[in-house]
Amino acid sequence: EVQSKITPTDTTPSPQYTHLLNLIESIRKKTNELEIIWEKRRLRVELFVQIKHFEIYSREVSHLLDIWSHELVKMQQQQQQQQQQQQQQSTNSVSSVIIPPALPLALQTLINGGTSTTRHRSHHHSSDRTTGKVDDWAQVQEHIHTRVAQVVQRGRDLLSLMEKSQDFKIKLDQQQSSSTIINESTNNSVNSTQQQALIPSPDQIRNLILVMSDREQKLSELATQQQKLILWRVQFVRLERDWNEIKIMINNFEAKLASNLTLAISLTDAEKFHRDHEDIKPFVDRICERIDILQRKTEKLSTVISNNDSSSGPSELINTLISARQKVQLQFEDRLRLINAQIIFYKSSEQVSQMLDTLEREYRTNEEIHEKLKIYNDDEIQKILADRLEQLDENKHSFLRACTVARQKSDLFHKYALRNAANLIKPEAYLKPLEQKIKNVSTILKNKEDTVLNAWHYRKKIIDEYLQYISFKRNTDKVFVWIDEHDECFVSKLEELDINDDGYMDFVRALKEKKTMVRKLVERADVLVERSHSFAPLIKDTCNRLDSGFNNFFQKIMRINNKEEIDKEAGRKSDSSLEEKLEQQELNEGKRKAAKQRELIFNELLNTERAYVDSLSKCIQYYLGEMRQHPEDVPEFLRNKESILFLNIEEIQNFHKNLFLKDLERYEDSPEDVGHCFVTWAKQFHIYYVEYCKNNESCIKLLTQYRGPYFEVNIIRDNT
Repeated sequence: EVQSKITPTDTTPSPQYTHLLNLIESIRKKTNELEIIWEKRRLRVELFVQIKHFEIYSREVSHLLDIWSHELVKMQQQQQQQQQQQQQQSTNSVSSVIIPPALPLALQTLINGGTSTTRHRSHHHSSDRTTGKVDDWAQVQEHIHTRVAQVVQRGRDLLSLMEKSQDFKIKLDQQQSSSTIINESTNNSVNSTQQQALIPSPDQIRNLILVMSDREQKLSELATQQQKLILWRVQFVRLERDWNEIKIMINNFEAKLASNLTLAISLTDAEKFHRDHEDIKPFVDRICERIDILQRKTEKLSTVISNNDSSSGPSELINTLISARQKVQLQFEDRLRLINAQIIFYKSSEQVSQMLDTLEREYRTNEEIHEKLKIYNDDEIQKILADRLEQLDENKHSFLRACTVARQKSDLFHKYALRNAANLIKPEAYLKPLEQKIKNVSTILKNKEDTVLNAWHYRKKIIDEYLQYISFKRNTDKVFVWIDEHDECFVSKLEELDINDDGYMDFVRALKEKKTMVRKLVERADVLVERSHSFAPLIKDTCNRLDSGFNNFFQKIMRINNKEEIDKEAGRKSDSSLEEKLEQQELNEGKRKAAKQRELIFNELLNTERAYVDSLSKCIQYYLGEMRQHPEDVPEFLRNKESILFLNIEEIQNFHKNLFLKDLERYEDSPEDVGHCFVTWAKQFHIYYVEYCKNNESCIKLLTQYRGPYFEVNIIRDNT
């Protein structure tokens, strides 16, 4: 690349150009020399590594063969002794069947773990090692055969590498060489100068491979003779292996449950989790099926062994299987309950939210009720509005009940979440966002519930006030009808009637009654207008027409007969119809008094709650606050005992001030519904006051024991 960049433009090369070409050629030669040196060095290192690996494997396998040979000889001696005892006892019972000892710990360590030096082998040889616990002698034989085969293969690989590097002489470290290990394995003695010599010859390696293969073959023949002695142990070990596989399945099942324990943020996610959980059902069925099969096999083996061996292994395995099956089923059912509770929670919340949104839109719609009902008469309007009020009342109870059910579903969801998170390492990592989500959803529903309830009260108020207007209008219409009836047919003949005539007397009494009725209607209209009645303009207009019409009619009568005569005659005899109407008015007045009584009771309840909150605030400010701000003034007997004296009073005060009182104030327009407020906060009352009452006895006991003036002094100081 450099050469191509410095090519001169003319055909005659300059001295600089020639110098650069020579320099480049020199670099190329040195690079080739370095590559040759590097290749030699790489072959040396690789050969050294292979020799080290071969040394380690040879040492391990040689040691392994020694232990295996010792154990096989020991087992053979035990077998001969037991056979002699059986011949002396002349018994062939099943209990005399020879069961070999468990695998020696030293052999297990060499097979499973190897020596510490084997941990530093190269990566391309690490997969050749046999892993896993060897738990019977058949596996030991197979494992040792594999290890010997590995040593043989490594020796052949080493011979191949030595052929490639036969032109290089590699000296080993001043420590023990591979010749030492090989000579130890072949039991050949050499002097120290030979141990620090060069790489062993290929003949020595071939001899080692041949000796090790021959030794392994002889030991394998000896081990084959012992296989017939391990029938029961093999069966039980296989059962344990099956149980280990089942445990892996159970662990995978629990891990899958733990990974699926995720918070759903919507109904769609909750339904997806339900489908995912249904996919786990076949896996659970397979686990239970395998446990049942293994349990039957273990029970069968236990039946055979129970009469011949005192080992409790099979019975313990049976109990373990039963316990594991119950645990898996319980975990699956708990998760299913959680998922169902999650779906129900989101579904009910979504349904209630949609219902509340629909009701809010319906109640917030500006309905021109007067224009809409103009086509009906007063009786029809009253019937229509009565039906609407009944439907409104049903809707109110329905959505309040639905909101209560939604809160109950959230509590159920939280309960099952706590149960499923009990086995997690960090349950708060799952529970904290879940509790926050439940709180957010519940808060949204509560706000919507409050909004709809306010809109419901407004809609009911409109209907009630329109009914008041209709009732007022009907009474005024009755007066106008009476005026029209008597203005044409009676007033013209009034001068001709005798004052003692019955018709005249009836007219005078009716006139007096209508005058009283008009006065009350006018007073009622003034009250409604002053209260900012929704239909105040209509009421005022109707009242003006009534007052004007009746005054004109009354003035016409006065021009015919003087007022003294009418008043005199009107007082002679009572009017029964007037008394009936007065009774009806008294009945209506009774209803108004009952409503007023409810309002007074609610106001008393509200004022009591406000006073209670104020008392709690003063207690915290003047007593607890003083103890915290001036700890040096606190008597020794009361120091560090604020938690006993005041318990959870701050939590109670915060609940009443920021939650319950604000919610209670919303029912000022409908005191008959105040019971729902207590139902809504019943759980919080239980949480705070149960804790308070449980510890109240210790507080009273402490105050009884203390007879000092500390609290009285605080009262005097705060008052001043």
